[in-house]
Amino acid sequence: MFHISIENPVNYTNGSVVKDTDSEVLVYNKHFIDSNFTDKSVIHGLFTLGESAVEATTFIEEKEKEKKEIEKKLANYKKSIEALQNEIVFLVSATKKIAGRLKNSLINFSLML
Repeated sequence: MFHISIENPVNYTNGSVVKDTDSEVLVYNKHFIDSNFTDKSVIHGLFTLGESAVEATTFIEEKEKEKKEIEKKLANYKKSIEALQNEIVFLVSATKKIAGRLKNSLINFSLML
């Protein structure tokens, strides 16, 4: 732990830093900060700390993209199913009309005999 003593807050020339002997000093370089701190524009003002948090955030973003792709495919499948259902309704209706005409034709033919 560091203790910072500032005798003159306007001019720091009289201040001193006293290191506690039990503390470890860590210095973070740009690579470490880029790898371990992420600032996401989706949630302003929040950040995650640690490589595992960065990996988790990346994983979530990838899964969200996959989800959107799957939702698009699902919407296309639903449209295809609806088109096929409409085609089935049309074919069933057309088949009933043809069957009705054939029935009438057979009735008329049998009356002619």
